[in-house]
Amino acid sequence: EAPGGADMHMQEDAEGPAEPPEPIDAMPAEKGEPAENAGPAEPPDEPAPTPDEPVTDVIDALETGAGEEEDGGEGHAEPVAAAESSFESTEKLVKTHQATGVRTAVLVNGKVWTGLKNSISVRSTRSNELHVIQTGGDYVWCMAVVGRQVWVGTGSGQILRYGHNNRRPRAPIKRHTGGVYTIYSHRPASGTHTAFSGSADFLIFEWSLAGTFLRQFLGHTNGVRAILPAGVNLWSCADDCTIKVWDIDTSKCIDTLDAAASCETD
Repeated sequence: EAPGGADMHMQEDAEGPAEPPEPIDAMPAEKGEPAENAGPAEPPDEPAPTPDEPVTDVIDALETGAGEEEDGGEGHAEPVAAAESSFESTEKLVKTHQATGVRTAVLVNGKVWTGLKNSISVRSTRSNELHVIQTGGDYVWCMAVVGRQVWVGTGSGQILRYGHNNRRPRAPIKRHTGGVYTIYSHRPASGTHTAFSGSADFLIFEWSLAGTFLRQFLGHTNGVRAILPAGVNLWSCADDCTIKVWDIDTSKCIDTLDAAASCETD
């Protein structure tokens, strides 16, 4: 007989049957089945924590005064959650400007707000202080100071709003269905302070300072590029090559000028 533990694959001419191999503790289990005689399974490793989702609105928290209100007029707009601070070097910002171009700018309390492709930079005119607000990938087309806020027209049709001192984001305005090309803050000598917006959806909207829709001006057949209140009238320019004059009180168009013909005459 072959000694115990001999190889199972013995030659056919070996004398006598071979001793069976010594038992092993556990045979490999089929996929999805526990192994017999196997000890308690080791607990699986804890999954690695996933990083936080990227923030879409970056503001400086140092100047965010608790309880400070910057709605600047009628009603109250609830602020959305503030995000963490973010600083970028001047050199990096200059490179960003060169890569994307500056689309619009406003001056607010000694700070210049400049709109880029998908962000806003806020630079102090008195120091090297610099802050960057991310717009979540939304194109910045225009900006205007409305009351105590900065309103930002974007390519998605949203109007983003920020406190002009603490840059705290407020609930955005969502009504336009095309990019917002122009925003104008209208403060008449007598009457209510409101704001106008013109869009690629051919429409002009009027808003309260709290962001409430008031009415629309309908008549352009292409995107509205510029708005200018003049006395009791509102002038607008659009990609339909016309300049329209509106009665602000009635929102009716009272005159339409052919911009191309005017240029040829001049």
